[in-house]
Amino acid sequence: MRLKYLSCCLLSLSIVGCSQHVIKSNSNTSNSTNTSLEQQAVTGVNAMYEYPSYDYRGNMGFQFDTSKGKIANTQTTSNSTQNLDPAIQKQLDQYLKQQKLSLSKQEKQVLYEAILAEQSPYSYGQGSDSSSARIAAGLMNFMNDLKISYDGSVHYRDKMASLNLVAKYQKPTLLVEAKLPMVVDFQNYKFYANYFAFMPYLVNKDSQASFAYLDFSKYKQDLDRVNVPKLVDYLKQMNALPYVLADTKQLQRMHVSASEKQQGISNKIRYQGDLGNLMLQMSLFEQINKPYLTQRVMGVVETDTASEDASTVAEEAEKAADAAVAASSESVSAQAYASSERVATLINNRLDELLYPEQESTDASEHTEEVAEAQEETVEDEVAEDIATGAVAAASSSQLLSEQACEALLSSKKHLAIGDVTYCQDIYGIKLLQTAQGKAKSTASASALEQKVLAMQEVEHIFEPYVSDQLTDVQAFKALWIKHQPEIQAALAESGQAMPVTIDVALDNQGRAVDLAYQLQFADETIGNFGINLDMQVSNYGHGTPIDKKALRDAKSVEEVTKGSMLENVVTGFTKSLGMSGTGVDGQQGEQLSFDQQLSDLAEKTFANTGSYIKTYQSVFVLMLSANRPEIVKNYSNSELNEIAEVYAYRFNDRLEEPKGKALTRLNSLKAKHKLLDPDQFDELGYSAARIVQDASEGAKEYQAWNKRVQQYKTPQAVFADYYIELFKDDYELNAEQTKTLKSAAAVLGQAFADDRKDKLSEQSIAKLNKDHDGFMDYDLYEKAYVAVVKHLK
Repeated sequence: MRLKYLSCCLLSLSIVGCSQHVIKSNSNTSNSTNTSLEQQAVTGVNAMYEYPSYDYRGNMGFQFDTSKGKIANTQTTSNSTQNLDPAIQKQLDQYLKQQKLSLSKQEKQVLYEAILAEQSPYSYGQGSDSSSARIAAGLMNFMNDLKISYDGSVHYRDKMASLNLVAKYQKPTLLVEAKLPMVVDFQNYKFYANYFAFMPYLVNKDSQASFAYLDFSKYKQDLDRVNVPKLVDYLKQMNALPYVLADTKQLQRMHVSASEKQQGISNKIRYQGDLGNLMLQMSLFEQINKPYLTQRVMGVVETDTASEDASTVAEEAEKAADAAVAASSESVSAQAYASSERVATLINNRLDELLYPEQESTDASEHTEEVAEAQEETVEDEVAEDIATGAVAAASSSQLLSEQACEALLSSKKHLAIGDVTYCQDIYGIKLLQTAQGKAKSTASASALEQKVLAMQEVEHIFEPYVSDQLTDVQAFKALWIKHQPEIQAALAESGQAMPVTIDVALDNQGRAVDLAYQLQFADETIGNFGINLDMQVSNYGHGTPIDKKALRDAKSVEEVTKGSMLENVVTGFTKSLGMSGTGVDGQQGEQLSFDQQLSDLAEKTFANTGSYIKTYQSVFVLMLSANRPEIVKNYSNSELNEIAEVYAYRFNDRLEEPKGKALTRLNSLKAKHKLLDPDQFDELGYSAARIVQDASEGAKEYQAWNKRVQQYKTPQAVFADYYIELFKDDYELNAEQTKTLKSAAAVLGQAFADDRKDKLSEQSIAKLNKDHDGFMDYDLYEKAYVAVVKHLK
């Protein structure tokens, strides 16, 4: 089950009372008790949108009882042994040998333990120290004793809101309390926070009482595209679901005690439901309104093809990875920028003297226009390849299966194509490679929440015909919900025991919500008994506490707040934690590497030995299948797995050019054989494998190239000059004369770089500069070369 999906569901439940709005509906006008309670509840919680400001405060608590869950059982049986499926292990032993991946017995054991951890995260480590189970149980015990409270105010007219989050942990000999003040300002596109209490090592001593801000104005265009009235309307429709869809048994009026009356409470309404039911309602409502939300509310123009969507995901992932790398090298980048400023000032002053003496000079920059001209490229055999690709694409449209066809394959005894297996599972939730016994075992062992999500997936395809870019409001959705009750109830009946949800809405004399309380409890095989309590009190409607704007004006940038702190050391430590772990002198393994890190290390070794992207991808992808889709590995031979991986390698790497001639014919034959023709016939694991292999291949190539460069040119200035020439030639097309001038210009920059690194930059550093070098001094490229050379000369 995807943790992201579960987290979003729980978050939606937790904040449902924070984002309500009035539902204006004329379709439900009867005077029945149920209708009255429904309207009172919706109107009450939506009062928070009917005033320009308000204050809020509340508490959150967790209750874990792990004594009856698998986590506790794992701890008590830590001396028992759990191994990888013997069939999987035997096949992997053969596969590693076939791929000529030389791993020691200990390395294999570590790899197989990591695969087992991916398959059964709560049982991992039972053969050693049950570290995962102990960490999970320890975290839950910690959450039991953690008290979370919050308060703040919302100001719609100022487009501002504040949130002060307080966490308190108290034991007989320990007391820890931390406060995190935050403010979001959509008027000036800034987010403020004072995170000293939570991360004191990231804040210098002069900024411990100050807000640090992040400027998100670069997202201004995206935010401005949002249609706010439609967004509010969508939220109010969404959040009215529990009350509008509730039956007469789920809504009831509660007794108001004397003490509550003294607090201004005149009415209380209780909603009682099931988390699975509530999650399904929200999921289906979001599903049919997704085009409306993205296009008409958020202003996003969606692409029509799955490949374009996939490309966007890959690009976003690449940007995120690049950002992480940039963060770890922030100090070097700053040094590079400062150095380029110094060198540019020195060189430009000298060039002015050379180019513009007292007499009138000629324009020395004409040749820079010449070196910027583009060269047209020709592509051979384009027509032939287009015909071959078009034939494959045409075949894909006839290869996709209907739901009935997928169900028919459940009883088929023939060997199944992997494309059909993936398509039937992802589109219809039908697992072709699982026997009835295996399916029953899987359902029985799945957690309660996993069973709920599986049930939702079975129902979602029923609502696909209703997906539209026009809003389906809550009343229209209610009609669909009632229409498909037989299918919905059948799915929920198979999703395990109920998980009770209780929401209490307390109203004042004006019908406004002043106290909201949420309770969630359920039992899970893995975790045990689990509960969440959340309450929120709303006050000062129309008169919210002002936000201290002086504190915001005195706020400092994150860079200023962290300057001189331990940030660099923390980042370095974090980077090391992702790399190779140490090994003790006795040969015992040190820190346990994650499965992804082991795959990365294996990919680097494989690419270094073979120089082949395809072979490296095959190894990584098959091992990922072993961890995430073991039923596939057990049902296909190693040669078939390699063929499948080869098709995936070309599908998930835009930089890998498809072969030509007979090789292309073979590739298309493999696509047809395994029914890997349509984007929906591919598993998303292909992206993860491609990312690991791409990083490994590029890293290996870069490492080899730099080793060769350093060995050839020896000195820092010569290494810098050579790399600068490479960067310059990548950006500009040069003739022989210009190339000669570039080399001498790069030598000048190389000497300036070396002297600046030693704090000895002077006129002597650029003594060989001449007027012909004007136009060959690109200081953006200087910065890039600076960062790369410093990195590889360490």
